[in-house]
Amino acid sequence: MFKTLEKIFAVCLLPAVGLLCFAPEYWMLSLVKAFAIQILAAIVLITFIWLLRRKFRFALLGLCSILTISSMMPPLINMEPGNIQTNAGLRIAHFNVLKYNENYLATIKAAKDTNADFISFQEVNKSWQEALTDELAEEYPYFFALPQEACCYGIAVFSKHRLSDVEEFYSGSLPNIRGDMSINGTKVHFVTSHTPSPTSPQRHTQRNQHIQQVASHLDNITGPKVAIGDFNSVPWDSAITEFKEATLLKDSRKTLTPTYPASLKIAQIPLDYIFHSEELTCLGFTSIEGTSSDHLGILGTYRLNH
Repeated sequence: MFKTLEKIFAVCLLPAVGLLCFAPEYWMLSLVKAFAIQILAAIVLITFIWLLRRKFRFALLGLCSILTISSMMPPLINMEPGNIQTNAGLRIAHFNVLKYNENYLATIKAAKDTNADFISFQEVNKSWQEALTDELAEEYPYFFALPQEACCYGIAVFSKHRLSDVEEFYSGSLPNIRGDMSINGTKVHFVTSHTPSPTSPQRHTQRNQHIQQVASHLDNITGPKVAIGDFNSVPWDSAITEFKEATLLKDSRKTLTPTYPASLKIAQIPLDYIFHSEELTCLGFTSIEGTSSDHLGILGTYRLNH
């Protein structure tokens, strides 16, 4: 029985991987594709076991499957390392705080410890807004918040540098914040957004439309700019690759840098982003542990190119 099941698995493996990688966009496949790294690791292990057992035809199918999955992940290949330890340049942090999380101080301490110039917070309700303002307003005197009691799209931004032209705009009922921060006399435009998780056909469409709307806004902005947030999409998903193509922004990631779920490392996937324009060079990018949320925070360091 085992040999029969093993043969069926081996024969079906490559077509299943091909379907996952190259089938037309579909919400359920998008969810599975998010865990492509974990799937890839499992296939590598299975292929190694087949080699040890001298099942060379099965191992060849495994190798082809590995190459197929790897082919859709160019965003994670040949990325130059950065030095996140530098305090020079513009430091931007982002935290999805988890609306129902009442351990405010742990996440706020993690945010303070980044020594960031600008911090974006998401899933902010009124209680979180009050906690953030109480703890951060002295060090970050420029802030703007859109708290929401309904789950889970409230947003807030805190800055050490003067903000201007800060306003909200909406994708359907979901808020975004856009504006300019002044860095040594140079304006850097920012947008922070939290898109829906693609857990149904409708939410999948809403997520894609939300990302497209952010791209359309950024397309009209010249000069240095950043897009920050929980995009609920992995770097190899078409929603992100098309966003980068449309905006010409770069993902700050130097490696995979997964952010969710914070408490289960083996299942972590990268959902949180800081995208930047060519006027900025990313000197380093890392995730931030020690929060009380279900997401890790992220921190990027940037140099303005004059």
